[in-house]
Amino acid sequence: MAYLTLGLCLCLLGFTEALGGRRVGGISQNAQPVDQEIRDLVDRVKGDIVAQLPLNDGTIFEPISYKTQLVNGINYFVKIKIGANSYIHVKIYSNFMKTEVSLTGLELGKTAEDAINYI
Repeated sequence: MAYLTLGLCLCLLGFTEALGGRRVGGISQNAQPVDQEIRDLVDRVKGDIVAQLPLNDGTIFEPISYKTQLVNGINYFVKIKIGANSYIHVKIYSNFMKTEVSLTGLELGKTAEDAINYI
């Protein structure tokens, strides 16, 4: 039984490493710079985000950094710059195949220094 338990633990550890250190259910510890994949993901829900913001023409909309949470899919927690000194944090859910993407949370009044946390 001890060998089975040890084997299961090692298997899960390997699975966690294969996912880039993400643990099931836990939000990643370090924010990552946004890449094109995250920009594309944000673009898919940009209309939903903008609909919840009091934006004027010319407002900045620039994804800056993100964290992830492995669930039955992936939650993306993204910091987005929307003004000179104004940021928002959004939570975007995507299934593993990225065929379903939805905005599931939004926090206003953030700064560049605010850490990305669970929404």
